Amino acid sequence: MNSPLITIVVPVYKVPYDLLHQCLDSIAAQTSKNYEALLVDDGSPDNCGQICDDYARKYPWFRVIHQENGGLSVVRNVGIQLAAGAWICFVDGDDWIEPETIAFAERYVRNCKDGDVLIWDEYYDVGDVIKKNLFIRGCNDGKVHAFDRTNMEVLVDQFFPVVFKKFSGNYVDIGTCNARLYRKGFLDRNGLRNVPGLKRMQDNEFNLRVFEKAAKVYYCCKHLYHYSFNEEAATQKYAPQNVETMNFLYTCMKKYVEEFHNDEEYHQRLYGRFIRIFGEIFKLNYANPNNPHKIGERLCEAKSAFSTGNFKEVIDQFDPGPHGRKTKFIHGLLKHRLFLVLIAYYSLSIRTRKARLIRRK
Repeated sequence: MNSPLITIVVPVYKVPYDLLHQCLDSIAAQTSKNYEALLVDDGSPDNCGQICDDYARKYPWFRVIHQENGGLSVVRNVGIQLAAGAWICFVDGDDWIEPETIAFAERYVRNCKDGDVLIWDEYYDVGDVIKKNLFIRGCNDGKVHAFDRTNMEVLVDQFFPVVFKKFSGNYVDIGTCNARLYRKGFLDRNGLRNVPGLKRMQDNEFNLRVFEKAAKVYYCCKHLYHYSFNEEAATQKYAPQNVETMNFLYTCMKKYVEEFHNDEEYHQRLYGRFIRIFGEIFKLNYANPNNPHKIGERLCEAKSAFSTGNFKEVIDQFDPGPHGRKTKFIHGLLKHRLFLVLIAYYSLSIRTRKARLIRRK
């Protein structure tokens, strides 16, 4: 059997069974069979591993790797290492792809032979509503657009804008690993891997380094990937580990900036992005109605997190001057240690959003 052109790496860990079946069925239904599906069972304690084995018995182009739990970064790194294909595509176990995805990618590869990364677009599946999400604005004409070393900064600027004047949950973000192909040889030559232990936004850090190293990136506005987005869960999920995770992310991002863009402008870009992330921490942690701690305990935790170390560095060094009102508002409350006001602000925001979701139903 000849080596497949594309390896689809599927991380699997505690995926709801209906979503896992939907994902694997969508891969099995591809109109082109010039691929392998590499299912990486990350020590899932339920029957996900067994489901993967069932598919591998049914479809000879499915392979299963069972390993001890290491997290998404480790899974993706294992997938890159063990991929038999010349190109690698990531599909999360709770997402799915259109039947013509691999056929489209195959044509894409043939026509863009000098590319290191090939990008298309995704849908947000929000309940019964499907929303189109664009990764790169201004290129939605259906044509293939090339980014080489002379204009690659456009992609980084999408992720690290100079100023956050307006914030939206659906802002353009090229940080995800979904809906794209990576040339395996390019990743291997440059040692490009996800950071082990980074539990959120690891694909953001990974892709920034990818775009710094890639000779050419191609993009075509075609929606083929379905990202399962639970809007209600996203606004209510209590995530106590976020402080530690974002602290580690800042260390990684700061290292990236110092390596590739060590100037004041890019440090300010980094600070601006993390001011917004700090707002999300308050929303998901300290203002979250599912947080079991009393308000006094939440306040103490916030003071401990934002009064020292990396977070204090961001707050102290950030220049809010050119930014929009919301960013200035968040920064001002953080700088003056008005953490209780921030908790109250995001508590109201959560209640308002929840009421809107209920009315929508």
